[in-house]
Amino acid sequence: MTEIKAQLRHVRVSSRKMRLVANAIKGLPVHEAERRLMMLTQRSAPLVLKTLRSAVANARHNAELKAEDLFVKTIIVNQGVALKRIRPAAMGAAHGYKKHAAHLEITLGVK
Repeated sequence: MTEIKAQLRHVRVSSRKMRLVANAIKGLPVHEAERRLMMLTQRSAPLVLKTLRSAVANARHNAELKAEDLFVKTIIVNQGVALKRIRPAAMGAAHGYKKHAAHLEITLGVK
């Protein structure tokens, strides 16, 4: 069975927040997944849509497959490298915090 992949790495969105969007399209046909992603209001929805369209373009160009025959087989969101920052606090102290990032991998399968 043919598998087509696309990745998006080091995205400045928390992996927990991106997983909410990713789980909404898991197992759906590509046209239905695109439709659902356009309706979602989360910040990570356009990023997932961009990666999904990239995977479809890979399927068309590399494997000569039609978009109608594809579905979202797996969608994996992993934690990326967190940027460590500090924020000034009272009495000259500093509190640390992290700016989280995520890695996204979409695998398409053929019906």
